[in-house]
Formats: sequence, structure tokens, C-alpha cells
Amino acid sequence: MVDNKGSAYRTKGAILTAFVIVAAAVALLCAEFTDVDALGIIGLFVLIAGIGITAISFAYSGEPDKFGPSESDYRLAAGTMVALAGLVMLMLSFETSAVITAAVLLIGIAAVGTTMAFRNSGKSK
Repeated sequence: MVDNKGSAYRTKGAILTAFVIVAAAVALLCAEFTDVDALGIIGLFVLIAGIGITAISFAYSGEPDKFGPSESDYRLAAGTMVALAGLVMLMLSFETSAVITAAVLLIGIAAVGTTMAFRNSGKSK
């Protein structure tokens, strides 16, 4: 892919790094000023980092290649799953019912799978 080379690729990496730094800063502030446990702090960090991965995915190429889905689709799915893992950690931290937490996880996985299937239904080669 042409857009995954050179300075444009490094710029996207720098933007993603900025998201991770912001996620770390928010998690540290939350650890200092709230009584959220360690699982909640880690979950918050993972959630914000996942949102960053998802947000930056739209800057990548949406064209699939012969090896599978496009770079954009891959990063969108990965970022959403990372954010979902962070959400589940936060839910567990706040002692949400295990059934509700499992339902949120399953609905999230199904939503990502369905979205990727619809996005790629007309793009196959």
C-alpha cells in the first residue's frame, strides 16, 4: 500500500502515540483523584487507547489487498476490540453483574463482526 510508507505512516504513528500518552495521563489522574481500583485504572487506559486506535483507522487505506482486509478495517476492528476489553475491565471494576458484562462483551464482538462483514461484502476480489 502506498499510504503506509514514508512520513505519512510515521505521522499516523505519532498521532497514535499521542492517544496512548493521553490515555496514560487520564489513567494517572483517575488513580490520583478517585478511589477506582487498579483494574478500573487499567481498563480506562485500555478503553482510551482503543478509541485512539479506532479513530486513527480512518486515516489508513480502505482498499483490501490479496492478503485480507484493508489496513483501515484491520485497525478499526482491532481498536474497537481493545476499547471493548477496556470497557469490560471498567465494568468488572465497578462490580457490574457478570451476566451484564458477558452480554456487553458478546454484543460488542457481534457488532464488530457484523460491521466488518458489511464493510467488506462488496470489496472481495
